[in-house]
Amino acid sequence: MKLSTPFRRKDKKEKVLEVFDMICMCLYILGTISVIFNLIDNLRQKNHLLTYSLSAADVLNFTMIVIIANLVVYVICKGAFQEPKKESKMKLFIEGFCLFFLIAGFFVGANLLLSHYAVQFNMVIAVAGIALAFVVHRVVETRIPA
Repeated sequence: MKLSTPFRRKDKKEKVLEVFDMICMCLYILGTISVIFNLIDNLRQKNHLLTYSLSAADVLNFTMIVIIANLVVYVICKGAFQEPKKESKMKLFIEGFCLFFLIAGFFVGANLLLSHYAVQFNMVIAVAGIALAFVVHRVVETRIPA
């Protein structure tokens, strides 16, 4: 049974704006979390300069988190109105278990191999970048039609 939807298709401009909005939103959320962890590290090490350290592993892990989160949302939304398939629960468990350890292994490997700091700069610059991403997200969010 095919359901008709009252929603119109989005044009390319709206799709690009949505992707840009998602990137800005992820930047300010993950950036805020990262700044908090860096601040805790600075306080623990008694670093009064408050430096923000960003490694290649951090960038790779942030990118993977965003990709995985978007894939989960896509898979859930894609199958929301479809009849569930009859699949073995054991097969689904084994697939989920393998996928979890593959992703966890990726994150651990990235931290072990790429944990050297790529850049260090003042925490104020990081906070300003996060604030800019938040402002851009709010502006772009108002431009996207509902």
